[in-house]
Amino acid sequence: MKGFLARMTSKGQVTVPKQIRDHLGLTKDSTLEFLIHGDGKVLVQNHQESDILDQALNHPIINSFISNHKQGELRASMYIGALIQSGVLSRKIIESLKDSETIEKLFNEWKQ
Repeated sequence: MKGFLARMTSKGQVTVPKQIRDHLGLTKDSTLEFLIHGDGKVLVQNHQESDILDQALNHPIINSFISNHKQGELRASMYIGALIQSGVLSRKIIESLKDSETIEKLFNEWKQ
């Protein structure tokens, strides 16, 4: 995992590093969404993707995948976010999911 640093001004403003802006598909008027996980880690995402992410995270199969993933809930949530952001995991696919193995298969295919 690659990390980036940004300094906050006295007004609470932060410049999002270019690599992060590009990765999230952020433009001038984009809205960022911050999600705080139970372990205290924070996930930042492009708000446009949050509707489909909400659908995904509320789906029982995806929820089970995240809860039972061998690399932890945060990593599994990041997998789901990456699949949505890349367009691999769409509303249609979410609605047709039969088991969590399908999610793992989609992610492994996407990584290659």
